[in-house]
Amino acid sequence: NELPEEGVEDMTRLNYLHEPALLANLRHRFARDHVYTYTGKICIAVNPFNWQVSKPLYVESLLRTYRRQALGELPPHVYAIAEDAYQRIADDGGSNQSVLVSGESGAGKTESVKIMMQYLAVVSMSGSQNRVASQVMATN
Repeated sequence: NELPEEGVEDMTRLNYLHEPALLANLRHRFARDHVYTYTGKICIAVNPFNWQVSKPLYVESLLRTYRRQALGELPPHVYAIAEDAYQRIADDGGSNQSVLVSGESGAGKTESVKIMMQYLAVVSMSGSQNRVASQVMATN
């Protein structure tokens, strides 16, 4: 696979879907500070262990850009996964949604869940009383 400058945001678009190609793309993107990469509807996060890289990824202005955007319309981000789940809840009249977060010890699973829960709390706010946000943050 010949990779574009920034790598491939969705690895289902790679010419070859085998482990070496996937790992090469993740390394390529990580070297350019892209910690999120999709594989279809799966968001792969590579923990940068670097606050200088991480901090700009979680500012409220960026969070708000993912609001009402379909998965894949913006660069890969855990916000997009949270938005997709939120929209499915809203569109399906409150049907339950699950998000699976998996990884090795120290990979950042807890942080990823906190980030998604913060997203859900922010986007579900409507007025001063926000029962949904309170419930979401209470589970944290």
